[in-house]
Amino acid sequence: MKLNNLTSLDPIEQARGVKGLKGTSKLDREIWSAFESSRIEVAAECQAAWEASCVSEQNEVGEAFTRDEWGRDASETERYAPRKERLVQGFFRELVLGNFENKCALTGLAGPKLLIASHIVGWAADESNRVNPRNGIALNPLHDAAFDRHLVSFDDNLRLVVAPRLREEVSGSHFGGELLRFEGTQLSDPQRHTIDRELMARHYRAFEQKCA
Repeated sequence: MKLNNLTSLDPIEQARGVKGLKGTSKLDREIWSAFESSRIEVAAECQAAWEASCVSEQNEVGEAFTRDEWGRDASETERYAPRKERLVQGFFRELVLGNFENKCALTGLAGPKLLIASHIVGWAADESNRVNPRNGIALNPLHDAAFDRHLVSFDDNLRLVVAPRLREEVSGSHFGGELLRFEGTQLSDPQRHTIDRELMARHYRAFEQKCA
């Protein structure tokens, strides 16, 4: 019921005709306002809380881990070191893949382990849209790599456009054929969060500049 109270404050759900419950409290409105104004911070806290709840083995700070991420014993030739992470990347990935039913929005390839949550406008280019699901597309690794490098983009109708130089470089190769055969294909419709057309237009303009 609390979630349905919050749903009544969500403009995305309202646009979909989902009204939620009418018993919204002052605290509900304060919580929603805090979320709306601090999405990145909230996303980071959510991901940290989720990961903490999933930890089954945890050593004291400073101790070396003895098992790798698949549960195998780490050999003496391996060690674990801290690394910089994009703390909300997992949160963003779950939103984007769920928005496209865990399928590549271009090819229909199914399976989250085979997909990448691609930012339309890159992580470093626009901090305000880092966790915006409308700034994301679920893509297979091949098309994601080309999209990230502005070697492909999507036009006003969300159809795949390939840079001429990329077409020349990969023409005749097996993987090149797989990349090119989807040229002109339109992205599938997302389930909840529509693609932000202005963000896609920004990507397309950068794509055109690279093609010039």
